[in-house]
Amino acid sequence: MKKRFVAAGIPVARGKVCRTPQALRRWIAELGYPVVAKPDVGVGAAQTFKLENDADVERYMHGKPAVDYIIEEFVQGQIVTYDGLAGRQGEIVFDSSFAYSAGVMESVNEQIDLYYWIPREVPEDVRAVGRQMARAFDVRERPFHFEMFRVDDGRLVALEINMRPPGGLSVDMINYANDIDFFQEWANVVVHGRFEAAVTRPYSCLYVMRRDGRPYALSHAAVMHEFGELCILESRMERMFSAAMGDHAYVLRGPDAEQLIDAAQRIQALR
Repeated sequence: MKKRFVAAGIPVARGKVCRTPQALRRWIAELGYPVVAKPDVGVGAAQTFKLENDADVERYMHGKPAVDYIIEEFVQGQIVTYDGLAGRQGEIVFDSSFAYSAGVMESVNEQIDLYYWIPREVPEDVRAVGRQMARAFDVRERPFHFEMFRVDDGRLVALEINMRPPGGLSVDMINYANDIDFFQEWANVVVHGRFEAAVTRPYSCLYVMRRDGRPYALSHAAVMHEFGELCILESRMERMFSAAMGDHAYVLRGPDAEQLIDAAQRIQALR
């Protein structure tokens, strides 16, 4: 994957699968601390580690699952995504984007609260890099979920590609933000060769999580009283998702993303 990014001229977080302690240490010496170790095949930052020193490396080597891990340079920045559907000839027939308040790895490992949202419009630089990624991997007749970092100077650095829809409640969010049926449109692309829904992007949509046992300033009842008009969905999360996505989710929708972000911060505020 990373070789194809490089060949296409797309900046990417450097990474390598290290199967021996010797290979691991050589690669870390080249990258420098910190690094990120994650399963070569994985989802949702499960069993992902941030290694900041030699002691972390020792703990990682003795505690990691018995699967191949890729070791990546640590890139500091905000996660943004490029999501959508590609048509039969590789044309992008629908696109969207998510921005995150924090990293999913930090949510899993540090159990912090995060929220993420769909802006009304896809940022033009995200669209440009995302479409470059789609061409590099010849994406056709399928959904995609591309992840990038926006670093401090504004540049975008590719993280990874996923040839699938985004996970959790993210497809629901795409539907709510655009008043479409994503899976129906995927079927239309495969069967009829076209995306049939009109896309007007009337809303921003935001996912905000909370964790059981945390002393939130607002009770669930208070959240629904104060933000019920914005809340299009609230749900308990399945245990398999809760480490990354929290125990309880609120999905907010409205034309103003800043209003939704303010609401998310109020919902997650502690006493």
